[in-house]
Amino acid sequence: MCFNIITDATCDAPLDVLQQVNIIPMYIIHSSQRYKVDANFNRLTDFYENPELNKLWKNKELKTSQPSIKDVIDIIKSCKYEKSIILTVSSKVSGTYNVVCSAKKLLEREGYHIEVIDSKTGSVGLGILVNEAIKLKQEGLDMLEVKKCIDNLKKNIEMYTLHLDIEYLLKSGRLSLKKYIFLKVLNRLPAIKIENGELRFYKLFNTPDRFISQFPSNSWIAATPKFLKDKYILASPILAVNAGEFVSIAFISND
Repeated sequence: MCFNIITDATCDAPLDVLQQVNIIPMYIIHSSQRYKVDANFNRLTDFYENPELNKLWKNKELKTSQPSIKDVIDIIKSCKYEKSIILTVSSKVSGTYNVVCSAKKLLEREGYHIEVIDSKTGSVGLGILVNEAIKLKQEGLDMLEVKKCIDNLKKNIEMYTLHLDIEYLLKSGRLSLKKYIFLKVLNRLPAIKIENGELRFYKLFNTPDRFISQFPSNSWIAATPKFLKDKYILASPILAVNAGEFVSIAFISND
């Protein structure tokens, strides 16, 4: 049981879950300014209610950056134990997994034991896996046993995101101009599914409530403030910068 659980700043989970793990930082960038999104970064007051950053976000003037190898090494060395299991956002949507693997190689020369899991998901999908890793550790499983369980469990994670501002999809290249115009005319919202770590089109919806109603009642839900409701998780600013206003939902499938 003497090992650390680490994840990255895209992880959407209840505060009591995030407080039990260590967070690899990522960055929000505007011009020459960099804002470090880590465990000390308050999602609400430091981003969503920050007048300057909120305005830049609404105007689509912000970018994000993955952690450096030094960021990862610093987090691991600041942890209590020399053994760590690290769960990252899908390697197919971010380079964070590769950065963590590079840091792992360097630290293992110094005697650290590190296991890295490409979650193949993100947001609340990653949050569910982190929460399950915590529970498995509390049940007394060792690090390799936890890794094996999470590697099996991640195959059953289903995660979907409803994009409420499709200009972000157009800007990122995930939506063609033709499809963008088509959706604008229809006045419908696209939902994206993460499948084997990749983003794929799912369905069109009229409203967030209609989207949410499609899924199990015990699902984990994250949202940006405009659509935040009781028991929803406040979405990571890293994800919001890249996706705009959105709602994400994830659950463990029994299939």
